[in-house]
Amino acid sequence: MDERNNGATIPGVGQANQILVQVDRMLDQGIYDRRIYSSLVSRDTYEGYGNVPGRYTEDGEYAMIYRLLLGRDAEGVTSLVISDRLAEAMSLDEEGLHEAAARNTPELFPPKIEKLVDVMKDFEAADIPEIEESPQADVLESPEVQDVYLVSNETRVLGAGAMYYEDKKVLQDLSESLQSDLIVLPSSIHEMMVLPDDGQKKISELEETIESVNSSVIKPREILGWKALRYERNTNELSVARDQDSPEREQDRQQRKAARSTPMRRGGR
Repeated sequence: MDERNNGATIPGVGQANQILVQVDRMLDQGIYDRRIYSSLVSRDTYEGYGNVPGRYTEDGEYAMIYRLLLGRDAEGVTSLVISDRLAEAMSLDEEGLHEAAARNTPELFPPKIEKLVDVMKDFEAADIPEIEESPQADVLESPEVQDVYLVSNETRVLGAGAMYYEDKKVLQDLSESLQSDLIVLPSSIHEMMVLPDDGQKKISELEETIESVNSSVIKPREILGWKALRYERNTNELSVARDQDSPEREQDRQQRKAARSTPMRRGGR
């Protein structure tokens, strides 16, 4: 499936046969190990797969699945979601897939941090009319947007998982640079929005923005999540963000403490 279409299109018979031949050749030659990488999907998407190995992220909001890189060129990247059956043909369980993806993904698709205003200027320079019509265009006029960063990979495709690379190194570095905890907003499966946590932002208002953008701008299959996350730089932990006066905040803290000794549910064989 072609990531230029986010795996949404069904390949024709000829293309499907070519993919099968290519996968069989990789299996026969044992050259698939360095081509396994990961991407993020929503919990609903992951739970709807049924036969795809993966694992939930530490914050419990998303799921990491694994893909086999088939090819890449100037037009995009072609890959295949790894199913239980394909994983079995590779003689890899979920843990083996995770280890391979953790090693390969940062090399195949290096992380990239950009200021939101710079990305939007690129879109405007490319004369993309949808940008001017979207709710995000109004946001760009506010001074707060100057502190918003986009975290993705260098292709800006299926890059939301870049913030989890190498034990969240991207977030570690950004929080140290800003000397602040961070608020993370799930923009889409392609990128995350990150902004410094000054203690003044209303999480409920940020989540209203997420809901508005998800409902009016993001394609349903590209929606990643609906909740804001908080990154704490002193502990290197991600969790669901709560307003300072939320009674659920301390409850979440206690649950995270208990979860450290409890393995996360993992999919796959």
